[in-house]
Amino acid sequence: MLATVQNLEGVTLIGANFMMLLNPSWNPAQDEQAAMRIHRIGQSRACTVIRLVGRGTIEETIVGRQAEKDGLCAILTQG
Repeated sequence: MLATVQNLEGVTLIGANFMMLLNPSWNPAQDEQAAMRIHRIGQSRACTVIRLVGRGTIEETIVGRQAEKDGLCAILTQG
């Protein structure tokens, strides 16, 4: 499956075990939610998620910001 932000919510992917994420979201939780749609209860096959990001593109900037947000979230939620 090829995925963009427009089709990530409310979609149940019963037979999928491979996903390519395009057009990353500024919100890293949205991309994580999309990837988890193929990791479902009872899944016995290995699942693969590939994120396509071109060098020097806005997508590269977005992925960098996602990493910063994830790092900040990890720091703030440490016990």
